[in-house]
Amino acid sequence: MSTDPQEKSNTPLGYDPTCLRCNLRSDPNCIKCYESQKAELGKACADHRTPCGITKHPLGEASAEPTAPDFEPDLPTAPAPMPELTPVPDQFEDEVPASAPANPKPPTVPEDPFDDDVPLPPEPKPTKVPKWIHHVSGRTINPAWRKLQTERAAAPAHQHGEQSADEVFHLANNLALRAHLAEYLEPEGNPSISPEQARRFEAAFSARLKLPGVYCLEDFIDQHGLTTAAAKPIILRVLGQTTNVNKLIEDAIQEARLRGSILYGPTQLQAAMLAAEDVLRAIGGKYYESNRRLVMPSPARSVEPQGLSTSPTKVPITRDDASVILVDISRETIDRDLDKHGRFVKEANGRHVVIQAPSVLGRHIQEHVKNYPNEVPFPRLDMLVNTPVLLPSGEVHDAPDELRSSVLFLAAGSNYPRVPSQPARDDAREALKKFEPIFCEFPFIKERDEQPWYETPSYSVVLAACLTIAARAALPVAVPLFAIKAPKPRSGKTKIADATTRAMTGHKPTTIHYRNEEEFGKTLLPLLLHQDRVVLIDNIAQPFRSAKFAPLVTNNFLTDRWLGRSEDVTLYNRAVFFATGNNLLVTGDLAWRSLLVSIDANVEHPEARHFGFQPEECATRNHPELVTAALTALRAFVLAGKPWSLSRAAWGGFEDWDRLVAGCLVWLGYADPKITCQTVITDDPEREATVGLLATWYDEVGDKAIRLEEIEKNPLSETRRQLLGAKGEWNAREIGWRLRNMRDRVEGGYKLVKGTGVGGSDRYYWKVVRVGSFEPPASTARDDGRVPF
Repeated sequence: MSTDPQEKSNTPLGYDPTCLRCNLRSDPNCIKCYESQKAELGKACADHRTPCGITKHPLGEASAEPTAPDFEPDLPTAPAPMPELTPVPDQFEDEVPASAPANPKPPTVPEDPFDDDVPLPPEPKPTKVPKWIHHVSGRTINPAWRKLQTERAAAPAHQHGEQSADEVFHLANNLALRAHLAEYLEPEGNPSISPEQARRFEAAFSARLKLPGVYCLEDFIDQHGLTTAAAKPIILRVLGQTTNVNKLIEDAIQEARLRGSILYGPTQLQAAMLAAEDVLRAIGGKYYESNRRLVMPSPARSVEPQGLSTSPTKVPITRDDASVILVDISRETIDRDLDKHGRFVKEANGRHVVIQAPSVLGRHIQEHVKNYPNEVPFPRLDMLVNTPVLLPSGEVHDAPDELRSSVLFLAAGSNYPRVPSQPARDDAREALKKFEPIFCEFPFIKERDEQPWYETPSYSVVLAACLTIAARAALPVAVPLFAIKAPKPRSGKTKIADATTRAMTGHKPTTIHYRNEEEFGKTLLPLLLHQDRVVLIDNIAQPFRSAKFAPLVTNNFLTDRWLGRSEDVTLYNRAVFFATGNNLLVTGDLAWRSLLVSIDANVEHPEARHFGFQPEECATRNHPELVTAALTALRAFVLAGKPWSLSRAAWGGFEDWDRLVAGCLVWLGYADPKITCQTVITDDPEREATVGLLATWYDEVGDKAIRLEEIEKNPLSETRRQLLGAKGEWNAREIGWRLRNMRDRVEGGYKLVKGTGVGGSDRYYWKVVRVGSFEPPASTARDDGRVPF
């Protein structure tokens, strides 16, 4: 072996990475430390084939002379001599005696495998302590430290075995008590205590050293009412006297390793799951509970829901990349986060072994969230927004990245002007005027020719949609569907929905399409799972009806089967829905749940019109100011006590929305948006067919009770013609179901009821009665002389 340390590649001097003894845990120069591993000594390198000369060692018997090993190691080459080292100044003494031999026998230096570069402070008056106090078991020796240890060993001989008390304390801290004794190095407080206190603490500390187990010295000192500065000399004195120092160090190492660790085993599943939930909760800003699911915010992407249909055609969901949604946290994500942020151990042969995060914990955490959402430590998240919003308390939530009232505001980088703390009515009117430059070019249908466009009910519905988006967090109940129709394509229907959404969110709405009722119903679940804030059902080319969507609008929740899983899920709706179409027809129960924006360009080619600006770009550019304007109007209305300025009663099914949004607009002088609902109902083709049938029946028969057979036998009856099915055939079963569906419903002033026939029987007898004339309600806005502008 070469005497030049640099010729051993980049490996530290005296260290061989393939040598078992270089990487063992005891004194590498003492064969006595490895008597229990003689069978493995054949793998030792040439530097480690001679024993040390230590006369007393905690793990070996005393030996007066160095002895050769009692076995022949099976090495392929002859042992190489130790390299000749250059003396270096010792770090334990300021000066080195000049008479020291040039190449003395290397003494044994107390090991310090954890202290790579911290200098050891000298002590003017050292106190002798056993040098074996520095022995450590349980850690692999650091190669960088070995180089330093070899250099120390080559230094001139001096009082290596006579370290001072501070040196012993410092080394012990670096070896085993780093987590507990670091602050001892700097004195704090008044170290003076009474002799009785010192005696009691010394006795308690000495007794505790003799007990097994892990303990925290900081807590132990606090329990006895001492400061670290006062306890330091007592601890040093006890460490210098006790024969159980190795046990102390091993316990301290074990405690330092187990600090923050989660013990996992067959009987610790519940405790490990709860501790793992605390680890995930401490990550912050990632794990939330929503609808009994573990979710996290995520940037949106254009995706296509999987498993929506068995047909080749699926319903795409298009999202703007600037929007944010909620996604379910997978078990793999939970496992990675637990492995990164947690530390798991298990018991093996009486010791604690570090293990990978158990994968079973992810499934148990998800089940815990699903079955006991009120017990988990994750914050509840009801709505995710990227703009300031109005809260149920009437306050404005404008604190970025903060969760208030289960509403999380994730700022997207825009700077939103502050909403006035005490806005007045005039402030609210001026605020809503900021929307006029965006919508002034749209051809809203007027009730009369001289009516300004900003006084039309259609524009009031547009403002209602803006206020609804800003106040959606304050309305955890039903909000109506906003329908937009025009007689011809390219009139600006989608532009209105797009500009409204951009003004209030800063990005385009999530867009879906309606092809048929079945496919549309399967699209609702992914939308509610991800909590899209605004959804646009674009270009509906057929009568719009949905048995799933209608109760979702009113009840504000949907219970459906999760596709791909054998379970039902209940999801709450926090979105605002738009629907557009050419001469859009909203039918069935959806009709009275909708408001209507009607536009008509009144030209043959609406796409040929020219405008001086793009409404969507203007809305995006002024998005922060428009959000503040909407919140200013709502805040002023709330501070005014939500006065009701309408002569009608609140809209049944949408009472909270009607009192806040519609009430605010009428309070500021705009038209009542509820007026447009009657237009939707009147245009409903199903209702129109029902009214026509009942009116014809009443004209032909009056209020006389008759059987269907009588109508069938009269081929000239107009009632019979209207009762025929799509194939023009008389189907008594289908007609019976249709009449049962129409029973007791008042439509157009008519009502179909069960009649009484001969002998008082009402079986198969029907009759139509009048219950009053149908008169659409007029505008109900109070005329108090106030105008919006």
